[in-house]
This record gives sequence, structure tokens and C-alpha cells, in this order.
Amino acid sequence: MEQQSYSIMQINPNPWPYIVADDLVPKSFVDQLARHAELLITNKKFGLHAFNSDNFGTELLNEYHQVEAYLRSRELEILNYFPQHRTYKQLDFSAHLAVQPAGYSYPTHCEHPSKIISYVTYVSPEHSVGTAIHATATDSPLFTVDWQVGRSLIFAGLNDITWHSYASGAEPRVTFLCFSVDSGFSSV
Repeated sequence: MEQQSYSIMQINPNPWPYIVADDLVPKSFVDQLARHAELLITNKKFGLHAFNSDNFGTELLNEYHQVEAYLRSRELEILNYFPQHRTYKQLDFSAHLAVQPAGYSYPTHCEHPSKIISYVTYVSPEHSVGTAIHATATDSPLFTVDWQVGRSLIFAGLNDITWHSYASGAEPRVTFLCFSVDSGFSSV
């Protein structure tokens, strides 16, 4: 894995706090994910593909584990950028390769209450629709975090605050989704 840089991140405060980082995930890993996604798209295997399985082959899975270790090493630093965040007992990590077909859209939503930090990294295609940022559940998007391969949107999910939506546009949309989650979360 290529050497990671510790870029200085800046919070965008409106309408809720988020970070846009273009160098969080190594380009070589994003490129490997894009090549893997091409096979999934060819075979019409859309949806979420978890990294806790052998769906990715040894080389890609090994690269993923390095990226996971890097992100986990920065978890508390990144969480400090978000003074307001959900409480948690212990942080765990979850990741998926999300492959959505052309024309797909996901409505305005906030993250599941177990998600403490969300990382959405754009993988492919080269040009697509980014993530729409909303002030409320029912308003039109205030703006969109522009799509750029390798760009990551990072935020601390908050109930009834961090409203966002996304769509795939004319081509399938591939994103690398990571979450720092509360391992002690209970929906009871």
C-alpha cells in the first residue's frame, strides 16, 4: 500500500458538519476496487458487498485490511473534528463496496443510529452524481458534494440532522462505504 499522508482536514459546517477529503483512501486501492466492481457490474451483482467475506480475493482483501487499519488508527482524531456526535461504548468497523445500477436513487435519510462516523469514497465511474446534502428530511438538496474518483465524504451521523441522499445517474455507481460503529449498540 502506498504511503498515506496525514492531510489537515477542515470541517464544512453548513447545514451540518462534514469533511471532504481527496486523499483519505489510497488511489491504488480505489483503482483495484473499480476493477473489481467492473466484474460485479458485468455479472449484475448489485448491492452491498461486505469485506468480511472472501468475495474479493486475497490481494484485494489484504489491501482492504491495510486501509481499514489506517482508518481505524485515525478514528479518534477524525471524531475530534465532530464535537457533536453520537455516544458509543466501543468503536468497531464495518465496510462494504456498494455497487448500484444506473438510474438508482436512495431517498433522503440520516445514518443508522449505530453509525458513529461514516466514510463514503467515490470509486467509479469517472463522472457521476455526488452526494446531495439536505437541511431537513423534506427539502431539496442545498448542494451536492461533487463526484471525483477517490474523494471521501466524512461525517458523524446525527439523528434528524445529517440528511443526505444519492443517485447513480446514467451509469452504475460504485462507492467504498466505511463506518465506525458502536459495537455495543442495542435497538432495545
